[in-house]
Amino acid sequence: MGRDFYTSVLRPASQLMADHFETLMDKGLNEGEILEKRLLNAITEPDPGEIRCLATAATDAFLKIYGQQPAPIGIKAEQQA
Repeated sequence: MGRDFYTSVLRPASQLMADHFETLMDKGLNEGEILEKRLLNAITEPDPGEIRCLATAATDAFLKIYGQQPAPIGIKAEQQA
């Protein structure tokens, strides 16, 4: 039973998540980009707009994986229901 659960649920979900993160990484949308710049002292502080963009992209990817669609900008989750 555990093997079936892993094979039919956990492994596909993990692969889907990995695929989405790979796509984000290919587009440069991951925290590693900011971390690398900080570690190399290329920037002293990340740009707030860049953080917002990366956080939004990561959140949208996470919600897409779990079957939720991101709310249009300016609409709260309560208003969508």
